[in-house]
Amino acid sequence: MIEEPTPGLTGFMRDIDDVLAKHSKHPDDDWMTQSARGGLEALREQVEDAWIDNRKGLRARFHRGAIVGHTGPANQVLKAMLALNDTVVALVNQSLEKPYKELTDPIKEKLGLWVIPATAGSVVMEMVCPPASELRPRSSKKEISGQTVNPILDTVQVPAERAIDQVLDTLSSLLESSTGNALKVEDHLLKLGGPANAALGRFADRCIELGADVDISDRTDGESPVVLRPIDVRLLRNTITALGLEEEFLTVEGEWLTASDVRMVFDIRTKEYGVLSGAIPRSLAFDSMTALKKFVQVELVVRHKNGDSFAPRYHLKSIHILGSMDPHYFD
Repeated sequence: MIEEPTPGLTGFMRDIDDVLAKHSKHPDDDWMTQSARGGLEALREQVEDAWIDNRKGLRARFHRGAIVGHTGPANQVLKAMLALNDTVVALVNQSLEKPYKELTDPIKEKLGLWVIPATAGSVVMEMVCPPASELRPRSSKKEISGQTVNPILDTVQVPAERAIDQVLDTLSSLLESSTGNALKVEDHLLKLGGPANAALGRFADRCIELGADVDISDRTDGESPVVLRPIDVRLLRNTITALGLEEEFLTVEGEWLTASDVRMVFDIRTKEYGVLSGAIPRSLAFDSMTALKKFVQVELVVRHKNGDSFAPRYHLKSIHILGSMDPHYFD
């Protein structure tokens, strides 16, 4: 006889939530109902504690520099943690069969980590992978690999877990680069992609502002943390900047919609990405006007370094007219 899989902590928590939602508190409840509900609520708290203890995630300990005892400037510390979360979001998005074009706040909530209460010592911040049941499929006719998992099995690895390993491997390689093996971190950074590098760059910026040492670790594997000194995060920032890793190149085809000799902007309608908008250099203004309403192939520079936003900025690098626009191209 084949038994049904036993629900893990995630599924059990969801089941308790369902029961509590169906049997909400009522003034007329008898003592047995009140007692049963109180027991379920207490059990849920215990299950939550067990779930947190076993959940893979990142632990960052900030100390020295601007950190005084167990306190530090919220702006830099919190933005540093948000940048680490953004790095994970970018890597998870990159692993999807069809990545999201723009990582808005609702998408970050789906793909990113969950914050949990800090543990004692210096300024310690922790984030954990969301439970599998929180990975909802987006509305699409076709199921997208990596965005749905079995919601009741805690043994299923969620995409954020792989991303955490990538982040830690990259930061570990940074320390080897500090001791002379500069190519090690370059190889790792080249594999991450523009959005993840932009987020890591923001993490480095915040750490430089703090002037603090930061110990980054996987909160579940028991390995020694990666200890980043100010000199290490400066190397990270300088490497990302020197290699231009916050930029990517994109070649697309479509209808050239906008042309002007006054406003150096463009719009191109594509099958893959919808309408993309961006900036045109003065040197390509005439080519842009010539291509109006034509079918073109363009090469774009995609820049991700724009504060704490993930919205990419597109800059035209080249444009080639392929012919007249087929009216049925977008059918």
